[in-house]
Amino acid sequence: MRIPILMIILAGAFGAETFAASPQTADEVTQQLRVQKEREQKAKSSIAALGGDIARLRNTAEATRQENALLNQKIYAKVGVTPQEVESVMQAFTLLASKAKGLDSLYKEGSLLNWENSVVQAEAELSQLSRHAACRLSQTDAVRTFASQSVVAARQSLDGGKQREAERILKEQERLKAMANVVAPPKEVLPPVDSPAVVIPVVAEKPVVVIPMKSEFDGKVYRVGRFSAHKDGTLWDVAAIVYKDPSKWQRLWRANRDIIKNPDRVEPGMEIIVPDGPVPKDFVPPVRGH
Repeated sequence: MRIPILMIILAGAFGAETFAASPQTADEVTQQLRVQKEREQKAKSSIAALGGDIARLRNTAEATRQENALLNQKIYAKVGVTPQEVESVMQAFTLLASKAKGLDSLYKEGSLLNWENSVVQAEAELSQLSRHAACRLSQTDAVRTFASQSVVAARQSLDGGKQREAERILKEQERLKAMANVVAPPKEVLPPVDSPAVVIPVVAEKPVVVIPMKSEFDGKVYRVGRFSAHKDGTLWDVAAIVYKDPSKWQRLWRANRDIIKNPDRVEPGMEIIVPDGPVPKDFVPPVRGH
């Protein structure tokens, strides 16, 4: 009765399928146990051997690390730097490369000063760091090369920005020149200042009434007279009269654009509306010659 009990135990340990196919004798079961023990012993021996190999590899790696550290100390001594200095210089080059890549954000149309100053500063910093003895080491030189490429790219980007700014200014100058070259209509011959109203006959049968040269202002409407015998008035001049402040000419321009096409030319006889209150914030004044 001992053998069936042993088989039941082995069936639970190794799987019922192992003993279900055919019944085994006690010798066969004993042989299987001996084989399993031999396999287990071989596995333990292999694990022990691998442990020894791992220990030897660790010892070899540590010896190599110590040799490298000793070699680096000799190299640092030869170059004349310390490991801390090398690390500091490498970090400085890395930060410089990162800063150089972000310099484009400093550009704003019409102003290159901050951008150019920052690029010049980055170039000076690169030059100073490149003179450090640590740059004679291969690992430091690689980081220096990367930082140098970033600074060169920043300079090229700045040069491109200067070119675009020069083109923009040239176009603006051409636009202003074109506005200045617009031919003004011929000026009307007017009588002297403060002369009474007179009637000047023209080709047509209907006479033309010449406005008196004395300006009139009733508080709401300014009737333009003659400012001088040789010069037309401007909204700047009218603002100086009605507001006592010539810089408020934009108010008049805003309210009278339907009759005044050029704020630098206000002709006698015009009736200019004089509004109260400030100029609206969205109002864009024209380019004036003052």
